[in-house]
Amino acid sequence: MDDLAAYICLGDSMSIDTYPYYELSHANPDVNPCVGAGSLLFRNVHEVWPDFDGRDIVSAYPHAEFVNLALDGATTFDLLETDHLAFLEKYRSQFVVVTITIGGNDLLALVSMTRTDEANLEPHVDQILSRFAAVLNLLNEYLPRSVIIGSTIYDPTDGTGNLPGFGDIGAKLPYLHSLNQGIKECVRERNGLLVDTHQYFLGHGMSVPAETRWYWASPIEPSARGASELRRLWLERLISVGILKEAM
Repeated sequence: MDDLAAYICLGDSMSIDTYPYYELSHANPDVNPCVGAGSLLFRNVHEVWPDFDGRDIVSAYPHAEFVNLALDGATTFDLLETDHLAFLEKYRSQFVVVTITIGGNDLLALVSMTRTDEANLEPHVDQILSRFAAVLNLLNEYLPRSVIIGSTIYDPTDGTGNLPGFGDIGAKLPYLHSLNQGIKECVRERNGLLVDTHQYFLGHGMSVPAETRWYWASPIEPSARGASELRRLWLERLISVGILKEAM
């Protein structure tokens, strides 16, 4: 296996440090702020998750760089801006790992703008998927030696349709399922690695008491536990293909 040059974290708030840090810093203002899923995959934070010590990218590849480009509110449109990806040119000939969490905000915008019984959103979901596929195509073009992990989008309602701040979105959940099915197909067709965040997170949202959820106070964002569990999914997927080892 070649030495890994970089881990590149792309996407939205599923990947970022902000909300997990808000939660943890409430109890400990001095906690390490790098506690989002992307940061934890690169370098575990011992004070929060000691069980993951040595189970991260930097333990296996000490010289790897961490390129954290995930942004709160990011959409597929953002990742299609060539200026946003131009900096990746320096890694064109190098072995890199990329995680990408994108599409949830695109769908959430549609859900927010339309009444439950007003519109057929399937054509809009198809457009999101077209952009998602275009993002993966761009990444493969810019980073021909990359290993890309694509993630499905979780459902904080646990299938109930109850999403505080958005009302009852039960009638819109089939569009989330369509989007996730399309994401799976896009990733597999391009030989990426897939993690099914949606399936894995079910039962840890609005169907259980608040103190046991994997979501922050605003239930569309990951909690500290949610960030760690997404990190776990990515970690296990990299282990499954031999990029990381089970025990490091």
